[in-house]
Amino acid sequence: KPFVIRNDPSVMEVVRRWDDDPEYLHKKLGDENRIYTERSPKNHFMYYNVRKRKQVRNWRQPENDVVSMSYGEWLERALLREAYALDDPEIKATSDELREK
Repeated sequence: KPFVIRNDPSVMEVVRRWDDDPEYLHKKLGDENRIYTERSPKNHFMYYNVRKRKQVRNWRQPENDVVSMSYGEWLERALLREAYALDDPEIKATSDELREK
């Protein structure tokens, strides 16, 4: 079941750290380590249980795939998609800066 955490000191410390330094997570994860992430051509992520797929009539594998990339690559792509969705040139500029690194 979904849940909400409020006023937990440990969570609030992480929020403060991330809020004080927008580059915090990028510094921690770096650009050397590769991480797995899902990619979707439609910007829609379908969560499914592979074991039960035969029980569902007309089941089709979602178009998502899993790729390996650095956090910097992921961030650049995420910002680019957000910039297009919001029509925000500042976010696009940040994405372009990350791509040039």
